[in-house]
Amino acid sequence: MLLLQNILYCLLFILMVKCLVRNDGMNCVYFYPKEYIEEADKRGLIDKDAVMKKGKQVMIPFCIILFVVLIAIISV
Repeated sequence: MLLLQNILYCLLFILMVKCLVRNDGMNCVYFYPKEYIEEADKRGLIDKDAVMKKGKQVMIPFCIILFVVLIAIISV
């Protein structure tokens, strides 16, 4: 049962990241280290302020969903 729960939790994580990325690495630049974000901003590929704002908007629900599912798995 524990193995099944871990597999389902990992699949949820992978599915959520896949939905955020949508086949383009530029959609998830906020997952990258600061150095990569700064380099992409320097090259003009992204707007650093917009990326950081989007990262906060995405990561808060992302973490809440994972936390709620984790609590549900533990309680069941």
